[in-house]
Amino acid sequence: MIKITTLMIALALFVSATAFANEKGCYMGGKEGFAEKRVERLTEKLSLSDAQAAQIKSIFDSKKEKMIALKNETNDQVAAVLTPEQKEKFEAMKKEFKEKRKGHKGNYKEAGEKRA
Repeated sequence: MIKITTLMIALALFVSATAFANEKGCYMGGKEGFAEKRVERLTEKLSLSDAQAAQIKSIFDSKKEKMIALKNETNDQVAAVLTPEQKEKFEAMKKEFKEKRKGHKGNYKEAGEKRA
């Protein structure tokens, strides 16, 4: 029972954290064009050269790829521990979370929160 409880808590934390790494998610995973917008803001605020902006865009793109790979690897490792019934629930939880997030894309701007 403790293992299942611990697993469920870890899963909840993981799902929350990986929201940022989702291919179509918000902050770290980036909506389409997120890296470009962020580079534009940094270029404006820091007077970046074209070369600097290109390097920073490359860094953001690389991080996105790594976060997606880490999320997928973690999901695979969690699934390997689960029973078939738990795997089914796990997949349903991921799907439900993805559906809930659809309405939250980009809401940080509406809330007045600014990110560089």
